[in-house]
Amino acid sequence: MAVVDTQDSILQGRRVLDLTDVKGYMCGKVLADLGADVIKVEPPGGDLGRNTSPFFQDDPHPEKSLPWLFCNMNKRGITLDIASPLSKNIVVNLIKSSDFVIESFDPGYLSSIGLGYEEMIKINPKIILTSITPYGQSGPHSNHKTTDLINMARGGLMYMTGDPDRPPVRPGIPQSYLHGGVEGAAASMIAYYHREGTGETQHVDVSIQECVIWTNMDATGYWPLLGTYKRRNNMKNVNPNGVEMRSTWACKDGFVVFAISGGAAVSQRRVAQGMVDWMDSEGMASDFIKSINWATDYDRSSVSQEVVDKVEGNVQEFFFTKTKVELFAEGLKRQLRLGTATNGKDIAESEQLEARKYLIDVYHPYLEKTIRLPGPFLRMSETPIVIHRSAPTIGEHNDEIFINELAIDNSLFQQLKNESII
Repeated sequence: MAVVDTQDSILQGRRVLDLTDVKGYMCGKVLADLGADVIKVEPPGGDLGRNTSPFFQDDPHPEKSLPWLFCNMNKRGITLDIASPLSKNIVVNLIKSSDFVIESFDPGYLSSIGLGYEEMIKINPKIILTSITPYGQSGPHSNHKTTDLINMARGGLMYMTGDPDRPPVRPGIPQSYLHGGVEGAAASMIAYYHREGTGETQHVDVSIQECVIWTNMDATGYWPLLGTYKRRNNMKNVNPNGVEMRSTWACKDGFVVFAISGGAAVSQRRVAQGMVDWMDSEGMASDFIKSINWATDYDRSSVSQEVVDKVEGNVQEFFFTKTKVELFAEGLKRQLRLGTATNGKDIAESEQLEARKYLIDVYHPYLEKTIRLPGPFLRMSETPIVIHRSAPTIGEHNDEIFINELAIDNSLFQQLKNESII
């Protein structure tokens, strides 16, 4: 796609040297979306993250990884073995011209090749270094190898996911790296704000485990406060007596979310009665459900499992007669707080997202194909996010950066290529 002007972007004129692997891709993407010139450095031959499925047209090609194409939009890309002695001056010059360096190597690796934080600030006293690793830069686990599965398990989120009578399950996509990346971007911006106000730079240390723990919200506090664990309940509401009340329901063509409850809350009683009235208008409300006094018979804190099962059985029969769209549309009219479990097709066809022009068409020159992808993650009136580049192909900007910007002479450039350093 054509490169467009980003002069109004919040990080226009700032540069990021992106040394991350899959653990930190999203950090660089957020900073690139905010207008920074992000130079994604890959090892010669390409980043291993290019092997991440799914692939465009199921072709496992390094230029066709859909996660790669999304997570590296707006970046320029070069190949470089940063540990090679021949590349040392190149890396130093890239650091000199950068405001941020983001990396996800094992703790201590950059120091071992003479590029630790202390060395970096000697090269560039204003550099902000952001390190994104599974457990952070310190502690007994800091050098442990992990995968997203391990990160989700060690962060506690897996324990909270799934049915209570079955083992924990991993969320369907590799979320831990996304959490680490976006938290790394937020932390980098905080460090940038601090630097702009004080002149002081700093090393930002991001632990993916700690980022995942944050997603548990109140669950983490159960043990120190109550001496127990928050129960895994697969999105069901559980009252103090252990009675389960569902919130996810099957329908004709998928699933919807809806909570039916009663007790002291007037809004809950109104929603429950509204659902019964809708069911009754179509001849599907049983005598039992019509007889319920939602204030006294269905108090969430004391209702029995037997009563809940009878009510929910009748509601489920009704939902099976409707599609997601039908349930959402009529539920909206009746103000029943009912939502659809949206899939990829629903997102692509969403009138809400279309009205906000959220989904964007990005042309990728290697694929010779336009791909529809999620657009800006936020909207700012004065400093808009602009999606202006497709993800780089392997070494796409080597000539542009090494020769045109760093002024490497042709003989050295050819040597670097011949020795597989770029």
